Amino acid sequence: MEPMPRLEEVRTMLQEMVAEWVAEGHERGLKEGIEQGIERGIEQVRAEERRLLCRLAVRKFTAETGPRLFALLERLSDPERLAEVGEWIIECETERELLDRVQEAIS
Repeated sequence: MEPMPRLEEVRTMLQEMVAEWVAEGHERGLKEGIEQGIERGIEQVRAEERRLLCRLAVRKFTAETGPRLFALLERLSDPERLAEVGEWIIECETERELLDRVQEAIS
């Protein structure tokens, strides 16, 4: 039969375990925080890109184009497709043609 650990040994073991748990929790929280920050940053950049595309469309077409295009762009999450919208603003002759292309990209 093993002798009972002394109170100091138990205390030291508990302190080491708690320190390990805290370090693991800190590391896990740090990783999760970084991932969340990256995701938020990407979404902020995409939101800014959508706003800029709408401003370009308003300059080429009418003030009403902005809100209509923005409503469609909110449903378009593919970054490559968002990049294409800038080209479409230049290429399209009418607001309707632009909005139709964006609608097709969503579908």
